[in-house]
Amino acid sequence: MLIYYILETILNTPDCALDERELVERVQGREQRLIDEAESDDSLQYADSHNIDIFRTILVVAFEDDQISLDEYSLIEKLRQKLKITRKQQRIVEAQLDAFPQPGGELHTHSDVNTAFLHLQRQGILSNCNHTEDGRNVVLPDELQAGVKDVLGLELSENARELLWKNLKNSHLKTVLRSQQLPSSGTKEELAERLMSSQARPSEGLDSLKNSELYDICSGLPGVNVSGTKQERIDRIIGHFDNLMIRDVPADAEEGELYYEYFTELAARDRENLLANDVISKDIDIERAFEDATNYLFRQKLGAEPMQLDGSEHPDGCLEMSDGTLMMWDNKSTESTYTFPNSHVRQFKRYIRDSIEKRVNCFIIIVPDVAEEAENNCLKLKYESQKHDSDVAIITASDLKWVAENWRDMTRKDDFNIGVFNQTGLLDRKKLERMMKVLM
Repeated sequence: MLIYYILETILNTPDCALDERELVERVQGREQRLIDEAESDDSLQYADSHNIDIFRTILVVAFEDDQISLDEYSLIEKLRQKLKITRKQQRIVEAQLDAFPQPGGELHTHSDVNTAFLHLQRQGILSNCNHTEDGRNVVLPDELQAGVKDVLGLELSENARELLWKNLKNSHLKTVLRSQQLPSSGTKEELAERLMSSQARPSEGLDSLKNSELYDICSGLPGVNVSGTKQERIDRIIGHFDNLMIRDVPADAEEGELYYEYFTELAARDRENLLANDVISKDIDIERAFEDATNYLFRQKLGAEPMQLDGSEHPDGCLEMSDGTLMMWDNKSTESTYTFPNSHVRQFKRYIRDSIEKRVNCFIIIVPDVAEEAENNCLKLKYESQKHDSDVAIITASDLKWVAENWRDMTRKDDFNIGVFNQTGLLDRKKLERMMKVLM
């Protein structure tokens, strides 16, 4: 059970990677939430009470000698499936018997989780990567993720399942609920939450819909082919949501925070992810959202308040540095690698030269990915900025977000020094880390 929770926790994490401390906390949090739920009177409200009583009796007998043999485990698993009891409902019954997560209802400790992790590492399933750029060291490699999902019976991560149910119409949700022998009354949010709570398998739920309804669902998903058999459409819908990068954003988060979480997707104009996660409603929204995300990053993560700029002929952002000079930036979202075309040199030169009262000390360009030859026009623009002698740098959105997320762990300073970006050329993490060590 612990190994299942560890793998499920990692599969529910973007990039399937997180640090060991966070892994322990998430597993313990998952266990505690289920214990709390088991204490509720309606924890098994959607289960057949007769079947639960039978299953509970079998578990009581199995737990009498404080251990479950392989034969007993196999019998319990077959009975669970026969009685149509979900794994979650099984854990709730075990918790009510004081047998979950451990005898006496005790949570698994850091040592327990570490022991299970080391077992999975020896099996070649999880990796310990201490030198990853983002510092995360527990990783489920990309090539193993599909196989692990298949073994665990997980078609989609929790976030992906939630997004799938939320994307269906009320009529679709009611049909799926009835096929799962669950109540079909309530608001759309209540219907989707009921499916999440029941842990209904997406393939089973979608199979209860008509082929014409699956066609309509496919046609509403960006980039999804609508043709094919019923099973092909089901596989295509599940594949669409499985491939999405779904970030954890609080429901009450301000708009800028939502954009910030999808900063790299906005930079790369990843419309499939952006539309599916309701970050944008149409392609034209990408530019504004990218700008708002950058303003949020500087204001909330780096503690630097962007200036209000009048008119339309100006960079996407500007702030005053500690010495009274300016740092400007411009967002360039593109689906391809950024090459710094000459038209942008002319555009940015106007922005710099139009600043009469204060010198532009630094101009940075924020892009999804950058070609090495783009550095040539960084040097050209620095030279052509004349009296400003502005440093011109290009930074990827992922590297800028990395700075925003990690600078506090790299320095003892309480305030971020914007001078870290005051360089000319391509700013990668190695250069940025060196500047932070020097200036902060």
